[in-house]
Amino acid sequence: MTFGQRISSLRKEAGLSQEALAEQLGVSRQAIGKWESGNSLPSIENLKELAVCLNVSVDEILSGKDSERAAEEIRQKVSDGAAEEISQKESNGAGDFDSVATLRLDSVKALLEEQEQLRRQRDKKKFRGLLAGTIIAAVLLVIAGTYYMERLNHLQNTVREVQRDLSDMQGTMQGYLGSLRSEIEEGLQQQASLLSDHQYSIGRYDPEKQQAELVVTAVLKSYREEMSVSFVLQPMVDSGDTLENPVVQEAVLQRDGTYRAEFWVPMVQDFTIGMKIDDGETVSTETMERVYGFSSNYQNVVEVSSETFSFSVMNRTLRIGDGTVGVTVYPAPAEGVPPIEEVSMKMYQGETLLYEESMGTEEIYGWEEKENANAPDQAAMAGGAFTLYLGGQLTGRSFTLPEEYPEGPDIRVEITVRDTAGEEQRETMEW
Repeated sequence: MTFGQRISSLRKEAGLSQEALAEQLGVSRQAIGKWESGNSLPSIENLKELAVCLNVSVDEILSGKDSERAAEEIRQKVSDGAAEEISQKESNGAGDFDSVATLRLDSVKALLEEQEQLRRQRDKKKFRGLLAGTIIAAVLLVIAGTYYMERLNHLQNTVREVQRDLSDMQGTMQGYLGSLRSEIEEGLQQQASLLSDHQYSIGRYDPEKQQAELVVTAVLKSYREEMSVSFVLQPMVDSGDTLENPVVQEAVLQRDGTYRAEFWVPMVQDFTIGMKIDDGETVSTETMERVYGFSSNYQNVVEVSSETFSFSVMNRTLRIGDGTVGVTVYPAPAEGVPPIEEVSMKMYQGETLLYEESMGTEEIYGWEEKENANAPDQAAMAGGAFTLYLGGQLTGRSFTLPEEYPEGPDIRVEITVRDTAGEEQRETMEW
């Protein structure tokens, strides 16, 4: 039985409630409850008064044994003449008297040990409670952190989606506003324009003069027969083309009220077509059309690619490994442009010609009539372009170099593409 349990048991044997005992001792009922539950100890004065109120000794409260009652039993044995019993148990009797003398000390020791045990139990409970609380708090913190991280990620994703939607809306609005602005500007230009309609077309091509025929027509909103109308061709500033003077051609009024002009245009890439109107009092000008890539329609475009040759030099001997040169030709789309007549390849070491190869019209365009390993690719020809491969016969060949030759192979390959008008395009590769 613990100290607190003994107080509770003795209180109940005395027929007292916690409130009644507290009133007699002059303490609160909560203090009695803490004594009985072992959460606190009464003071020495309270312990003495508690013994009086419960009609027991302090020792009986502390240890459950009454030292005064034990001493009285021994004295009674002595007074009854039980000397023989005492003599036989002299040593035990002496121990009993010693026990009586030391009972209070044992009681205090037992109480202290009990309280120490209770304190350790309370500490264990507190530690377990604190540990459990810490674990619960950590778990809740992790759960809360995970939750808020998910919420944060969700919020960030939502923000990014909103930003993306805003960006898309902004792009859409800018495109709409740009289109609307263009329509308004175009409408204003049409209102301010002197023309109700205009167009141009490309006619014949003169390869000798390298000029193309340009046909321009325009319809004025209002006109008089005495008006003088001319069309003007002027290269754009950033096109890189230059002309000594703009090309000007007087327009002729047709029966249907259309002004028409035909004139030859030099090979310029980008230019504008304008109109000049002189009504005898004022001269008005207006840009009709912007033309881009005009001269490209009259040029055969050549591209050269190389599956790089491998070279080795030993004892003045140049040995050539695998490799070919691919020449891709994009014929001009306009009619009348001279076709490609010959594609040739020359390989030099320094200034010494080592090898040359050429393909003429039969090799280039006669691939359907005879087998030709160097003939252009049929699929490429179907698209207008074709690729020729030259230099394949060089694989494994050796050449003797002059006594004095520069460090390295010093190889130069020249590709020349010539059309039937004698115009040449040349590409050079060096190793």
